[in-house]
Amino acid sequence: MKLYYSILITFSLIFVTFADVVNFSECSDEDSKQCSVNELRITPCTNTERCVFKRGESVDVTFDFTPEFQFESAKNKVFAKINGEWVDWIGGLEEDACGAVECPVTSNSKSTYSKAIKLAKTTQAGKFDVKWKLYNADDTQSCCFELKVQVKK
Repeated sequence: MKLYYSILITFSLIFVTFADVVNFSECSDEDSKQCSVNELRITPCTNTERCVFKRGESVDVTFDFTPEFQFESAKNKVFAKINGEWVDWIGGLEEDACGAVECPVTSNSKSTYSKAIKLAKTTQAGKFDVKWKLYNADDTQSCCFELKVQVKK
């Protein structure tokens, strides 16, 4: 198990070296005082104002965050604003986030989330506001950020 974590950390460090820091904002409908997202890195993303992806492409997402709360397990969801409504966006994303962040997550301690995501070839093309939410088991506390993306055919 230690070897697994050593390999994971090594690849994460290599990945972070080549990842692009991306502009993001706090979620407008969440209490930003309960968690700070420090930095967001996405590969590939050469346009830091609006990441452009292709259907079927793999996207590596890494962000550093500092929660004001502790959670034993973590869940995540990704939403896109389509026709003015937030809808589930990435089908097949595991809700359990403990494979992407070391659980339990400690209060007032910086943690890193890192996940490779394969965009389905059926992902809707267009320009979207995207909301990424990492939250505790009972959905009462969360870390949340928004970014702009474009998905091309």
